[in-house]
Amino acid sequence: MKLQYIILFLVIISAVYVGLNISYQPVNLFESDEEEDSFQQEVPQQAETTSPIDPHYVMDYLDSIGFVVSPVFDGATTDIYTAKYTIPDSYVQVQVDVYFERSSQQVLLIESNVDASWYSTETNQQYFEEYVNETALSLFSSFVTIPYKGSNPDMAREWVESNILTSYSTALPGKTSTIIGPATINLFGSPLLRTLEIDFGF
Repeated sequence: MKLQYIILFLVIISAVYVGLNISYQPVNLFESDEEEDSFQQEVPQQAETTSPIDPHYVMDYLDSIGFVVSPVFDGATTDIYTAKYTIPDSYVQVQVDVYFERSSQQVLLIESNVDASWYSTETNQQYFEEYVNETALSLFSSFVTIPYKGSNPDMAREWVESNILTSYSTALPGKTSTIIGPATINLFGSPLLRTLEIDFGF
């Protein structure tokens, strides 16, 4: 059965439509050249300065494009802002978590996950692994361009594109990391679960 769907996702500032196909057919993420060009644009800056990142701005925008925003979790020192999006006609979930330290009024960590682990019992695991590769590449290469003081969107995008296929493992994975400005950017995961972290000292 062929399942066609559209995912509304460009984390933080701009929304694009990404056509994904969960079937035993080649994955085609873009329905037109214009759509692909739109998706490859960097994440625009917030209205004010790029630092500090405003978690309310992030959540408000994700809410506006269809994510379900959870109540803020009040930790001992850190507030956790969470938004989730389940891709229609699938069991694939995208989740964004923003960790905000109250004492410094700074975002310490932004984490994004693509979770397709529901498909772990499917027979054609190679297909779903490749599907998650394509999904994580498209989402993370845009997500990592979020602006902050000292950021380098082009360098960040290129780094994700160069490392997305080698930054996960069927064994207990380590993190593939780089430093851009004040942020340590991490990629890690398993074939059906991928994570991107932008770490400001969490």
